[in-house]
Amino acid sequence: MSWRKEYKAARQRRVDKIARNKKLDAALDTAFESGRNFDKQNALSRQMGQFEPLAGMLGDAMHITP
Repeated sequence: MSWRKEYKAARQRRVDKIARNKKLDAALDTAFESGRNFDKQNALSRQMGQFEPLAGMLGDAMHITP
């Protein structure tokens, strides 16, 4: 194999590796972002859950079903 072909093959491997890393980074960013959104949703539902008994008690006191 001539040095030119070797050089081109090595360069292509580097380009492929960079492209692979970019795809991996994008996938990790997406997973991290969806995980963060899930955490926000979870925290919000937990906060709402803290007020449910209170709403139930107020509803009972006013004879209203929540």
